[in-house]
Amino acid sequence: MLTYKAKTITIFIVSYILTFSLQAQTDSLQGLLKITTTNNLEKLVDKILIGNGMRVGNIKVKGHINAIGYFESDTNIVGFNKGVVISTGMVNDISLPNISNGTSSILNSKMDNSLNKITKQKTRDVMVIEFDFVPFHNRLSFKYVFGSEEYQEWVGSPFNDVFGFFISGHGLKDYNMALLPDNKTIVSINNVNHTKNKKYYRNNDYWKTIKDGEFQGKFSFKNSFMKRLWYRLTFRPISKYVKFSGKLNIFKTEKSVELKKTLNPLVYNNLEFDGLTVPLEAWCYVKPYKKYRIKIAIGDVADAIFDSGIFLEQQSFSSTKDSLQPGFIPYKDLSMTMNWDSVFATPNSIKQPVKTPEKTTKTAKQKNEATPFFTPFSIYFALNDSSLSDTAKVQLDSLAAYLLKYSHKKCILSGRSDPTGKADLNKRLSIGRSEMVKKYLLEKGVSPKQLYKNTNPIVEEGGTIQDPKKRRVDIKVLK
Repeated sequence: MLTYKAKTITIFIVSYILTFSLQAQTDSLQGLLKITTTNNLEKLVDKILIGNGMRVGNIKVKGHINAIGYFESDTNIVGFNKGVVISTGMVNDISLPNISNGTSSILNSKMDNSLNKITKQKTRDVMVIEFDFVPFHNRLSFKYVFGSEEYQEWVGSPFNDVFGFFISGHGLKDYNMALLPDNKTIVSINNVNHTKNKKYYRNNDYWKTIKDGEFQGKFSFKNSFMKRLWYRLTFRPISKYVKFSGKLNIFKTEKSVELKKTLNPLVYNNLEFDGLTVPLEAWCYVKPYKKYRIKIAIGDVADAIFDSGIFLEQQSFSSTKDSLQPGFIPYKDLSMTMNWDSVFATPNSIKQPVKTPEKTTKTAKQKNEATPFFTPFSIYFALNDSSLSDTAKVQLDSLAAYLLKYSHKKCILSGRSDPTGKADLNKRLSIGRSEMVKKYLLEKGVSPKQLYKNTNPIVEEGGTIQDPKKRRVDIKVLK
């Protein structure tokens, strides 16, 4: 029995030979889809994908460096002009003319558990984009197009390449936003194709080898591995699965010539995928000014053959106000008052991921040098009040995560009050506010040994007496 590594090597060699043995005529419409790769993947996501109404941080990209890129195209090819594309293969292969109905790149990227749960099989050649974000408004959305080489021959089979947009935080846990407009049906090869949900599908496949496209019975894995491999690599399903029309000829048939006439030459001369969706919108309701995390992932299913990809429209990842949301509650604009460095726990910029500290067992000074600096910030309070606002909780959540990760770090909590009212009341308010911050951090699991309260509460004098900025707790992480 071949090992998985041996299988992938065999698949790669045979697929490479077969792909380059194919020949097809193309006309003068090439070059209208351009894809470029870069080494700075975090910057690519930050600058190209992220739009209005939010701030992001802690961006991570997992997978092969050449499975993600920036694309520019004629609108009629993808459905929008620019954006980020990720794939289960080399993204540069996507912009080739459709001279093969089975382009494959085997990248041996790690599987993804979220994708495995959807498909209930192991995923291969996985590509993942992850980042934290805080929306300013209650409706999150972005636009995308899914395409694949699995179309149309493998519709209905276990080779149902999978993708998902998983959002977590504040009532959402791995919620998959990749749904059709009914908000129920997951977008996949088996759910959106030439026979099912056809209005969301665009055909780019003229390599027709099936008599009538009707599947006969259910797919079975009972066949030997080498037999299944040969059928996959010669671009045809197992004979028990479909009817064939006489002698198999994948290069040119009368039916393929007729099919080609029904297709858009702009697409098949610039896009390798045999099928793709129309532009779709992923969206869900979120809580403004709460921190969430999203994972955008795609993977091959059952084997690593035949690539799939997702196009994400430039700057479409954004939040907007939707007052038609059931139970909509008006909210204030807090975008100018939040301490974004503390929210994302980054040393200088919200756009940079937190670096993992170097492992060391030497001195405390060396530990501090390997730990990112946490920007000092303040928590503000209402008049005569010690309760924490939603904004304060978001900031403290980030501080708690930082302190839990770097357990040798300690911070000082210094209470403040404005001069309104009597001195004793002001003192109690200052102490109470520090206590409230400390209690919240302890509830998040922070050790009491990491928290120090300033025992000399300060009453801020001068300026406007009831200045909100005077009613605060200053938080500083010690070096």
